[in-house]
Amino acid sequence: MRFFGLAATLFSALAVVGASPARRANYGPTSYQKPEGLPVNWYELSLAAGLSSQTYCDDSDIYGLSVGEGTLLWSKWLGIVNQRVNVYHTPTLGVTVAFEGTTPSLLSILHDGELILEDPKGPLKDAVEGGAQIHSGFQDAYLSVAEETFKKVQSVMKEKNDTRVTTTGHSLGAAMGLLAAMDYNHRLEQGLHRSLVFGLPRVGNPEFADSVDKKIGGKFYYAVNGGDWVPHVPFREWNYQHPSGQIWIHPANSKNWKFYPGEENHFGANQVGIELTNMSDHHGWYFHTALGEHVVATCPATVNTHHY
Repeated sequence: MRFFGLAATLFSALAVVGASPARRANYGPTSYQKPEGLPVNWYELSLAAGLSSQTYCDDSDIYGLSVGEGTLLWSKWLGIVNQRVNVYHTPTLGVTVAFEGTTPSLLSILHDGELILEDPKGPLKDAVEGGAQIHSGFQDAYLSVAEETFKKVQSVMKEKNDTRVTTTGHSLGAAMGLLAAMDYNHRLEQGLHRSLVFGLPRVGNPEFADSVDKKIGGKFYYAVNGGDWVPHVPFREWNYQHPSGQIWIHPANSKNWKFYPGEENHFGANQVGIELTNMSDHHGWYFHTALGEHVVATCPATVNTHHY
């Protein structure tokens, strides 16, 4: 399994950006709603975690490979110039598109470090509301694979006679999965079925977060494992904001998971001050499935194999 933690590369990026002139903060809302039970079946999250984990595996070129109930139908790119994208079909999630997280590739690392907010480009221009801006590196990473992947998604939908499309990913792949979710929700006649992502960094400004809530609220969820550092960056002080949809696993790697409604919920992962976060929780057990290199994740990836 190939993996290079997004958190480690962001530390370097933050040091560079910290030396540049401060921007005026434009804080989005903070939710004070109390936590609730999961709004989505935990097994869907477990399956999505396994499909995400497989993107880090070099055996993703084996078409027909089984990952849980999912069948790998297409895989492209190697995480060198572009992040790997896997397309599966699963009975539970339908046509499922998984995006690879950060790799040791220089371009992959640079995508993480491009922290400037910019206007949406390409198919994303019409997928979000006015005023929304997106992390430039994440947007570039997604757009570099967007069109070829979208054509394949349409092909698999027709082949499998399935209109349900789900996106997933971990780390940088989670950011790409969110952008794909917005894109597909706009371009597909039936819209998005689900987007279930893991270890998500902040992807855009408050207007982008509001746009996500308006367009795919109730379909998009992101899981944070314990004190994972990555979901805390880029900082809100830099005009970044998470959308609604947080599921916090606390303590890390446990089956104590709850849903924290609203944007930037005060009672969720934001309880953990940045000085108390860590890199190790970026990898771990997500809903009985191993995701990342510091746990017993295997290649091929497995689903729902951990019993607490």
